[in-house]
Amino acid sequence: MVMVTFIPLGTTIIAGAFTVILARQYLVRRKIHQLIWTVAMSLFTVGVFVEFAMSTEFIGASALFFKLYYLSIGPQVGLLGAGVLYLLSPKWGRISLYSVLGLSAVLLAIGSTATVDLSAFEARFQESVAYGIREGVRAFPTPVRTLTILLNIIGGTLLIGGALFSFAVNRKRHYALFLAFGGILNAVGGSLLGIVGNPDVFFEFEFLGAVLLFTGFMMSYRSRLGAPLGIEEDSMMVSMRARMVAMSGVLSGFYLTYAFMSSVALGRFVQGVDIHFVRALVLTILVVRLGKPWGASTLGFISAILLAVAPFSSPDKIFLIPATLAAGVVFDLVLMAGNYRENVLKKSRIGIAAALSGSAESLIVVGGLISVGWPFADSAALLQFAFGTASPILLFTFLIGRNIVMSILGASLGRLVLKRMRRSEQ
Repeated sequence: MVMVTFIPLGTTIIAGAFTVILARQYLVRRKIHQLIWTVAMSLFTVGVFVEFAMSTEFIGASALFFKLYYLSIGPQVGLLGAGVLYLLSPKWGRISLYSVLGLSAVLLAIGSTATVDLSAFEARFQESVAYGIREGVRAFPTPVRTLTILLNIIGGTLLIGGALFSFAVNRKRHYALFLAFGGILNAVGGSLLGIVGNPDVFFEFEFLGAVLLFTGFMMSYRSRLGAPLGIEEDSMMVSMRARMVAMSGVLSGFYLTYAFMSSVALGRFVQGVDIHFVRALVLTILVVRLGKPWGASTLGFISAILLAVAPFSSPDKIFLIPATLAAGVVFDLVLMAGNYRENVLKKSRIGIAAALSGSAESLIVVGGLISVGWPFADSAALLQFAFGTASPILLFTFLIGRNIVMSILGASLGRLVLKRMRRSEQ
């Protein structure tokens, strides 16, 4: 349940960052397609945040929330598709835009006045917001559901088809595939929920779809060929601060979502060691791509906020919040000793930054848990088997040491990923 209710919050961060960049783009260029996409992504951001808000651990479901959520789905997808067609053909784009706006107006007129009684589905919302959404749709009259489906079909077809068409025209436009598959994942998530009956599927596909859409969009900035959908701008038009917050939001959402998924699926076996690996990988990719100070600190700050508001409780949460922030700050400080832009390209400096960052995080969390009497039973049993003893000093050294090693390995993989990315961009 923790993981399921937390994923929409990560998606909200990504969608919000996407919306901010689109809005900034529109304010600079004043292009109609930018305005269309900004409105669409604003609706998407509101929708995924409402998914999180309807969880029992946060606010809970209500008729108002559910109306706000369901009535925004059709218009947002329809507008995304209309924006794509507007770029491919302004004439047909205007026709599709007017059609989407007209259908959306009818949808809102009927849906906003409809009486929605969620009492019959309240128990399903207690199980999962995804289950509640699936069952609660039946509370709307048939015309509302029909119009929503129609808008989804129109928008999804135009979004996916337009991106695939762009890639077919020029096979070097790889980011078009990210846009297409982002649309596909969002489209199939709800269908798979009905097939496999797992609420995780809906939110995970929605999250991954948002990540791919945002990734494709950001890749279009760096394309030397120019984006086929016309959504690119010169990278200098997006301020470093906006890029920093956007990238930090996306990567922190990915990092924390992975952390919660791992804690549920693998926690008993890997005991959180993999999370140190992933954190160092994410921090390395962020600082090298930005090449400017405070990117790692920004990611740590955003992650700490998400941890603070996340609807879960565990013995280490109180220590994880400051530890996550400290990990980002230490990573930055190590690289700031000298020329930051040069340091991020040095294997040794990145390794040191990862090691000290992992040390800072581990000292706070491990030290804090030991101070409250946390036994670390699995690690103690391993040490007892290997060395015949599990003294507090040996246990502490083992826990800190393994986290440092995993942090260095994660940073090394991050550098390899970046090398591959640079090759593909050349």
